[in-house]
Amino acid sequence: MTTIQERLESLWYSRRIEKPYERDNQIFINVYSSVLERGLDDTVYLTDAARTQAASLILDYYGRTPENQNIINSVSLESIHFPSRLLSSPILKISIPKTAIDDAEQLIGDTQNYSLLFTSDEIQNFQNTINSLFPVYQQQLKFFNGSVVPNINFLDLQDKVALFFDNLDSFITFNGYNLRQFQKVGIKLDSDFMVQGVILQKKEVNNLVNIPITNGVKFYFKTKKEGSNKYVNEIVSNAKQIMLDAKMKVNWTQFVYNYLSESGVSINFLW
Repeated sequence: MTTIQERLESLWYSRRIEKPYERDNQIFINVYSSVLERGLDDTVYLTDAARTQAASLILDYYGRTPENQNIINSVSLESIHFPSRLLSSPILKISIPKTAIDDAEQLIGDTQNYSLLFTSDEIQNFQNTINSLFPVYQQQLKFFNGSVVPNINFLDLQDKVALFFDNLDSFITFNGYNLRQFQKVGIKLDSDFMVQGVILQKKEVNNLVNIPITNGVKFYFKTKKEGSNKYVNEIVSNAKQIMLDAKMKVNWTQFVYNYLSESGVSINFLW
Protein backbone atom coordinates (compact mmCIF):
# COMPACT_ATOMS: atom_id res chain seq x y z
CA MET A 1 0.00 0.00 0.00
CA THR A 2 1.32 3.43 -0.98
CA THR A 3 2.15 5.67 1.99
CA ILE A 4 1.28 9.37 2.12
CA GLN A 5 4.97 10.25 1.82
CA GLU A 6 5.36 8.04 -1.25
CA ARG A 7 2.28 9.62 -2.78
CA LEU A 8 3.67 13.11 -2.18
CA GLU A 9 7.01 12.15 -3.69
CA SER A 10 5.31 10.80 -6.82
CA LEU A 11 3.60 14.19 -7.25
CA TRP A 12 6.78 16.20 -6.71
CA TYR A 13 5.99 18.36 -9.76
CA SER A 14 2.90 19.78 -8.03
CA ARG A 15 5.06 21.58 -5.49
CA ARG A 16 5.41 25.32 -5.81
CA ILE A 17 7.81 26.31 -8.57
CA GLU A 18 11.02 28.03 -7.42
CA LYS A 19 10.54 27.27 -3.71
CA PRO A 20 13.30 25.12 -2.15
CA TYR A 21 12.43 22.24 0.19
CA GLU A 22 14.44 19.66 2.10
CA ARG A 23 14.37 15.88 2.33
CA ASP A 24 17.00 13.80 4.06
CA ASN A 25 20.33 15.51 3.31
CA GLN A 26 19.27 17.13 0.06
CA ILE A 27 17.73 20.45 -0.92
CA PHE A 28 15.32 20.30 -3.84
CA ILE A 29 13.74 22.90 -6.06
CA ASN A 30 11.43 22.77 -9.08
CA VAL A 31 12.18 25.07 -12.01
CA TYR A 32 10.97 25.29 -15.59
CA SER A 33 13.11 24.26 -18.55
CA SER A 34 13.15 26.50 -21.62
CA VAL A 35 13.45 23.43 -23.89
CA LEU A 36 9.94 22.53 -25.06
CA GLU A 37 10.70 19.69 -27.47
CA ARG A 38 9.87 16.24 -26.08
CA GLY A 39 11.88 13.05 -26.38
CA LEU A 40 15.38 14.49 -25.98
CA ASP A 41 18.09 13.28 -23.65
CA ASP A 42 17.41 14.39 -20.05
CA THR A 43 20.61 16.43 -19.89
CA VAL A 44 19.37 18.71 -22.69
CA TYR A 45 16.56 20.03 -20.50
CA LEU A 46 18.93 21.12 -17.74
CA THR A 47 20.24 24.19 -19.53
CA ASP A 48 22.94 26.42 -18.09
CA ALA A 49 20.26 29.02 -17.38
CA ALA A 50 18.10 26.52 -15.45
CA ARG A 51 21.12 25.27 -13.53
CA THR A 52 22.16 28.81 -12.57
CA GLN A 53 18.61 29.82 -11.70
CA ALA A 54 18.13 26.83 -9.38
CA ALA A 55 21.44 27.49 -7.63
CA SER A 56 20.68 31.21 -7.31
CA LEU A 57 17.23 30.63 -5.79
CA ILE A 58 18.54 28.09 -3.28
CA LEU A 59 21.42 30.37 -2.27
CA ASP A 60 18.97 33.24 -1.81
CA TYR A 61 16.52 31.14 0.22
CA TYR A 62 19.25 30.16 2.68
CA GLY A 63 20.86 33.59 2.81
CA ARG A 64 24.10 32.67 1.09
CA THR A 65 26.21 34.84 -1.19
CA PRO A 66 25.12 34.67 -4.86
CA GLU A 67 27.05 33.48 -7.91
CA ASN A 68 28.70 30.56 -6.12
CA GLN A 69 30.26 28.39 -8.82
CA ASN A 70 30.65 25.43 -6.44
CA ILE A 71 26.90 25.42 -5.82
CA ILE A 72 26.17 25.70 -9.54
CA ASN A 73 28.45 22.72 -10.16
CA SER A 74 26.65 20.79 -7.39
CA VAL A 75 23.30 20.97 -9.17
CA SER A 76 21.87 17.56 -10.12
CA LEU A 77 18.83 16.74 -12.21
CA GLU A 78 16.64 14.28 -10.30
CA SER A 79 13.58 14.02 -12.54
CA ILE A 80 11.57 15.72 -15.30
CA HIS A 81 7.81 16.13 -15.61
CA PHE A 82 6.29 16.83 -19.02
CA PRO A 83 2.85 18.48 -18.80
CA SER A 84 0.22 17.09 -21.16
CA ARG A 85 0.08 20.34 -23.15
CA LEU A 86 2.85 20.13 -25.73
CA LEU A 87 3.86 23.80 -25.52
CA SER A 88 4.05 23.80 -21.72
CA SER A 89 7.51 24.04 -20.20
CA PRO A 90 8.88 20.84 -18.64
CA ILE A 91 9.34 20.95 -14.86
CA LEU A 92 12.77 20.00 -13.56
CA LYS A 93 13.35 18.52 -10.12
CA ILE A 94 16.79 19.71 -9.10
CA SER A 95 18.83 18.83 -6.03
CA ILE A 96 21.87 20.18 -4.21
CA PRO A 97 23.52 18.52 -1.18
CA LYS A 98 22.54 20.35 2.00
CA THR A 99 26.16 20.25 3.17
CA ALA A 100 27.14 22.35 0.14
CA ILE A 101 24.73 25.10 1.23
CA ASP A 102 25.76 24.80 4.87
CA ASP A 103 29.38 25.36 3.84
CA ALA A 104 28.61 28.30 1.53
CA GLU A 105 29.44 31.83 2.70
CA GLN A 106 26.68 33.59 4.64
CA LEU A 107 25.33 36.76 3.04
CA ILE A 108 26.08 39.79 5.21
CA GLY A 109 23.37 42.05 3.81
CA ASP A 110 23.17 45.75 3.07
CA THR A 111 22.10 48.30 5.69
CA GLN A 112 22.73 51.55 3.80
CA ASN A 113 20.39 53.99 2.04
CA TYR A 114 17.04 52.70 3.28
CA SER A 115 14.85 55.75 2.76
CA LEU A 116 11.57 53.83 3.15
CA LEU A 117 11.11 53.16 6.88
CA PHE A 118 7.89 52.21 8.70
CA THR A 119 6.81 51.57 12.25
CA SER A 120 4.11 48.93 12.76
CA ASP A 121 1.63 51.72 13.51
CA GLU A 122 2.53 53.55 10.29
CA ILE A 123 1.92 50.40 8.26
CA GLN A 124 -1.50 50.02 9.87
CA ASN A 125 -2.33 53.71 9.35
CA PHE A 126 -1.32 53.47 5.71
CA GLN A 127 -3.50 50.43 5.15
CA ASN A 128 -6.40 52.24 6.85
CA THR A 129 -5.84 55.19 4.51
CA ILE A 130 -5.88 52.92 1.45
CA ASN A 131 -9.02 51.17 2.73
CA SER A 132 -10.69 54.56 3.00
CA LEU A 133 -9.53 56.06 -0.32
CA PHE A 134 -9.64 53.19 -2.79
CA PRO A 135 -13.36 52.28 -2.64
CA VAL A 136 -14.12 55.95 -3.36
CA TYR A 137 -11.62 56.01 -6.22
CA GLN A 138 -13.11 52.88 -7.74
CA GLN A 139 -16.56 54.43 -7.61
CA GLN A 140 -15.22 57.55 -9.38
CA LEU A 141 -13.42 55.42 -11.96
CA LYS A 142 -16.65 53.65 -12.93
CA PHE A 143 -17.99 56.91 -14.41
CA PHE A 144 -14.81 57.80 -16.31
CA ASN A 145 -15.36 57.92 -20.09
CA GLY A 146 -11.71 57.75 -21.05
CA SER A 147 -9.27 54.89 -20.60
CA VAL A 148 -6.56 53.87 -18.16
CA VAL A 149 -3.59 51.91 -19.51
CA PRO A 150 -3.03 49.34 -18.22
CA ASN A 151 -6.51 48.86 -16.81
CA ILE A 152 -6.54 49.20 -13.02
CA ASN A 153 -9.07 48.37 -10.32
CA PHE A 154 -8.62 50.21 -7.05
CA LEU A 155 -10.37 47.50 -5.03
CA ASP A 156 -7.95 44.96 -6.46
CA LEU A 157 -5.03 47.25 -5.63
CA GLN A 158 -6.42 47.69 -2.12
CA ASP A 159 -6.33 43.93 -1.58
CA LYS A 160 -2.85 43.66 -3.06
CA VAL A 161 -1.44 46.38 -0.81
CA ALA A 162 -2.65 44.34 2.17
CA LEU A 163 -1.08 41.21 0.66
CA PHE A 164 2.23 43.06 0.21
CA PHE A 165 2.43 43.77 3.93
CA ASP A 166 1.25 40.25 4.82
CA ASN A 167 4.06 38.94 2.62
CA LEU A 168 6.54 41.31 4.29
CA ASP A 169 5.47 40.03 7.69
CA SER A 170 5.81 36.40 6.50
CA PHE A 171 9.30 37.19 5.20
CA ILE A 172 10.33 38.65 8.54
CA THR A 173 8.89 35.65 10.41
CA PHE A 174 10.66 33.25 8.02
CA ASN A 175 13.93 34.88 9.07
CA GLY A 176 13.14 34.30 12.75
CA TYR A 177 12.12 37.83 13.72
CA ASN A 178 8.95 39.55 14.92
CA LEU A 179 8.36 43.01 13.47
CA ARG A 180 6.56 44.15 16.62
CA GLN A 181 9.77 43.73 18.61
CA PHE A 182 11.55 46.36 16.50
CA GLN A 183 11.16 50.11 16.08
CA LYS A 184 10.98 50.12 12.29
CA VAL A 185 11.24 48.03 9.14
CA GLY A 186 13.15 49.41 6.17
CA ILE A 187 12.54 48.50 2.53
CA LYS A 188 14.90 49.27 -0.35
CA LEU A 189 13.41 49.41 -3.86
CA ASP A 190 15.21 49.65 -7.19
CA SER A 191 14.19 51.91 -10.09
CA ASP A 192 11.62 49.31 -11.22
CA PHE A 193 10.07 49.24 -7.74
CA MET A 194 11.35 45.76 -7.00
CA VAL A 195 12.42 45.04 -3.41
CA GLN A 196 16.20 44.70 -3.12
CA GLY A 197 16.57 44.49 0.63
CA VAL A 198 14.83 44.66 4.01
CA ILE A 199 16.20 45.73 7.39
CA LEU A 200 14.83 45.82 10.92
CA GLN A 201 15.74 48.80 13.07
CA LYS A 202 16.23 48.42 16.81
CA LYS A 203 17.06 51.05 19.40
CA GLU A 204 19.92 50.23 21.75
CA VAL A 205 20.82 52.84 24.38
CA ASN A 206 21.54 55.96 22.28
CA ASN A 207 22.02 54.16 19.01
CA LEU A 208 19.83 52.67 16.27
CA VAL A 209 20.99 49.26 15.03
CA ASN A 210 20.07 48.15 11.49
CA ILE A 211 19.69 44.39 11.10
CA PRO A 212 19.66 43.14 7.49
CA ILE A 213 17.30 40.27 6.67
CA THR A 214 18.91 38.08 4.05
CA ASN A 215 17.09 34.75 3.72
CA GLY A 216 14.65 34.52 0.82
CA VAL A 217 14.61 38.07 -0.56
CA LYS A 218 14.21 36.77 -4.12
CA PHE A 219 11.65 34.19 -3.13
CA TYR A 220 9.40 36.61 -1.22
CA PHE A 221 9.85 39.67 -3.43
CA LYS A 222 10.55 38.32 -6.90
CA THR A 223 9.09 34.82 -7.15
CA LYS A 224 5.95 35.56 -5.13
CA LYS A 225 3.47 37.88 -6.85
CA GLU A 226 2.47 39.37 -3.49
CA GLY A 227 5.86 41.07 -3.28
CA SER A 228 6.64 41.76 -6.93
CA ASN A 229 3.70 43.81 -8.23
CA LYS A 230 5.35 47.02 -9.44
CA TYR A 231 2.12 49.05 -9.22
CA VAL A 232 1.56 48.06 -5.60
CA ASN A 233 5.23 48.61 -4.81
CA GLU A 234 5.15 52.13 -6.24
CA ILE A 235 2.13 52.88 -4.06
CA VAL A 236 3.99 51.52 -1.02
CA SER A 237 7.05 53.63 -1.90
CA ASN A 238 4.85 56.73 -1.62
CA ALA A 239 3.02 55.64 1.53
CA LYS A 240 3.86 58.62 3.73
CA GLN A 241 3.01 61.21 1.08
CA ILE A 242 -0.24 59.39 0.31
CA MET A 243 -1.26 59.65 3.96
CA LEU A 244 -0.50 63.39 3.91
CA ASP A 245 -2.40 63.94 0.66
CA ALA A 246 -5.44 62.02 1.96
CA LYS A 247 -6.23 65.06 4.10
CA MET A 248 -6.38 67.18 0.92
CA LYS A 249 -8.95 64.82 -0.67
CA VAL A 250 -6.89 64.05 -3.78
CA ASN A 251 -9.09 62.50 -6.49
CA TRP A 252 -8.28 59.28 -8.35
CA THR A 253 -6.71 60.95 -11.41
CA GLN A 254 -4.35 62.97 -9.23
CA PHE A 255 -3.50 59.79 -7.34
CA VAL A 256 -2.55 57.99 -10.55
CA TYR A 257 -0.46 60.93 -11.77
CA ASN A 258 1.32 61.25 -8.43
CA TYR A 259 1.74 57.64 -7.36
CA LEU A 260 1.37 55.26 -10.31
CA SER A 261 2.84 57.05 -13.31
CA GLU A 262 6.43 55.90 -12.73
CA SER A 263 5.38 52.23 -13.01
CA GLY A 264 3.68 52.94 -16.33
CA VAL A 265 0.02 53.76 -15.62
CA SER A 266 -1.42 56.48 -17.87
CA ILE A 267 -4.81 58.15 -18.25
CA ASN A 268 -6.29 58.93 -21.66
CA PHE A 269 -9.15 61.42 -21.71
CA LEU A 270 -11.81 61.36 -24.45
CA TRP A 271 -12.88 64.84 -25.56
